[in-house]
Amino acid sequence: MESQIERLAEAIDSLCAAAQASGAAEVPRLLDADEQIGAQATVCRIKEALGTLGLPVEIEWFWTTWNSSSFGLLTGHPGLTDPGFALDVLEDDDFWPHALLPVAYESHCFLAVELEYSESPGAWVFDYCYADDGFRLRVSSFAAIFEIAAATFLSGDVIDHGRGILAPGESIDSRYLDERMSRRLAAEHHGPFDPMNILEQPARWLRARGLDESSLAVKGATHTIAELAEAQGRTEVRGTIVGEVVPLIGIGSGELELVRDETGVVVVWVPGSVPRVGSRHDGVFEYDVVAQQSDAPKLTIDDVGLDHAALLRRALAGDVVGAGALGVQLSASIDDHPIVATAVRRTEPQ
Repeated sequence: MESQIERLAEAIDSLCAAAQASGAAEVPRLLDADEQIGAQATVCRIKEALGTLGLPVEIEWFWTTWNSSSFGLLTGHPGLTDPGFALDVLEDDDFWPHALLPVAYESHCFLAVELEYSESPGAWVFDYCYADDGFRLRVSSFAAIFEIAAATFLSGDVIDHGRGILAPGESIDSRYLDERMSRRLAAEHHGPFDPMNILEQPARWLRARGLDESSLAVKGATHTIAELAEAQGRTEVRGTIVGEVVPLIGIGSGELELVRDETGVVVVWVPGSVPRVGSRHDGVFEYDVVAQQSDAPKLTIDDVGLDHAALLRRALAGDVVGAGALGVQLSASIDDHPIVATAVRRTEPQ
């Protein structure tokens, strides 16, 4: 454990020295006393949010010692982020793989470290951009980001973008990985891992989330949609429905989806944290659902569409306060939706 902190500290010192010798504009700095107290408090909240997963010691040391943003362009793209950003992702972005935690973000691109759990290989660093097809392994340790950046400066392989000297993201490649890691990467499959399809993620990530093969297998319907609606008028219903799906509207915490079978149509709320087997494109899926007892009118796509359209009109007109208020109302109506999925599985090959 301690050796990881020592390796990271040496790597940062090397990068600072190499960048200074090359005339880089950025000067990384340590946190002052007040910043350190704030960072430590945020890290404590992250640890609580992680539950049974552990924060790598070198990440905790870095976040409570260094000002992440002060590294600027020195470590390439994307830029390093502070623990506050990681906490925001943990609290608001449910699609994020449970075994990873973001440490860098810029222009819709992330770097994320693997957390500590029984099968974890260590703080491996994966990259991911929203336009890409999934998470890919970049380097085998957080310290390697700084080691590679330092080697880039020392080799003279830097470019000037008019904002000071930059160690480009393209320079972070296998040239600077140690020989054993290079051989290991060549022999193993490390991405892309689709964040929306847990079957494409490493088995250890699934086990860290408490899932196994039985929880991912297709089960078959226990109710038609008409039977679900009829039973829901009498009591809470837990079961499985199968139908064609059309995504309706997504917000940060999940997505409303229209499910149709030969007996009817229903709108299902799918929280982002729910395990999803298979791509989220149109097709036939089965949904494990909890349908709360309710005789009240069900939320429909027309309701959501009208609310969403009104929100967009307010925003485009510059009425930020009004758009925000409508957003809160829309989110509340979705959160109170009586039919909620607990798992989603594709029933046909892609």
